[in-house]
Amino acid sequence: MLALYKAKFPTAIQTGIQAGVDLSGWQPASIWDKLGWAGWSCAKVSEGAFFTELSAIDHSQAAKDRGIPWGLYHFAKFTDVEAEAERYLVGLRMVESRIGPPKFHMLDLEAPASGDVTAWSERWCQIVEQASPLPVIIYTGPGWAQSHLNDRSVGLGRRALWVAHYANAGTEEPWVPDLWSDWAIWQWTSTSQLGSLDLNVAKDTWLASLDAVPAPDPVPVPVDPPALIAPYDGDPMIVVEDARRNLWLVDGWKYRLIESADWETKTNPMLVAWARAGVIRSNPDGSPYIGKMADEGWDSNYLKEI
Repeated sequence: MLALYKAKFPTAIQTGIQAGVDLSGWQPASIWDKLGWAGWSCAKVSEGAFFTELSAIDHSQAAKDRGIPWGLYHFAKFTDVEAEAERYLVGLRMVESRIGPPKFHMLDLEAPASGDVTAWSERWCQIVEQASPLPVIIYTGPGWAQSHLNDRSVGLGRRALWVAHYANAGTEEPWVPDLWSDWAIWQWTSTSQLGSLDLNVAKDTWLASLDAVPAPDPVPVPVDPPALIAPYDGDPMIVVEDARRNLWLVDGWKYRLIESADWETKTNPMLVAWARAGVIRSNPDGSPYIGKMADEGWDSNYLKEI
């Protein structure tokens, strides 16, 4: 397995670890044909307050089919913390309803931030834990953490650390940020022969601790979806978000017209009615909110049966 990577794995750590992968929409589901060596995985399911990563369904299903521990992660953008936590829970519901609960949650801390975000990060963890009481591991780089995670009073450092510190220059152990005393997962290189795929190793002791946590009850879906409508003017299926921030597949929205002044005359009339009635969250101009593919990263391959 290590031969797949251009960097040489540190010689100081050869036992008590298990290789694993973190995945997102950048990696197709077919990559699992080449991941027979992976002992665990973690798939991106959300970003910021508005983006849900639909590829998490396929990646999580593949991990479950192989019988390995798997988790889900949120890429933090440091907007409203409650909105970002709820966005993750939307994705969690999406996956749980089809596959079951993950073994752990991960909060990815690496995006640009202003000042210290330790309290923001701990609050996100608490909201998610209240809804789904599974371990939350914190992913970050040591330099980033030294700049933005310095408040010891909120207790973030008690959570397991997934540290990104590349060993391409011969590093034998990762740099552990001051808030922590040790690491649970080490992302040690990004130079893969499989494309945009990082390599991580998790300590066996941390993986074993996941087995001691009972599976939680699924996060309840709060509302039924609105009735779906027939295809409109030949448009493909797209994803719509309802007032409670659940995602539903709907036919008929020309997403390119979302900023258009004549959206009402060119949009499926049922979507207009849902927006005006508050069934679907609306844009400031009253038009229905849809994740715009080009701007928000929707992959048309995943716009199906969610």
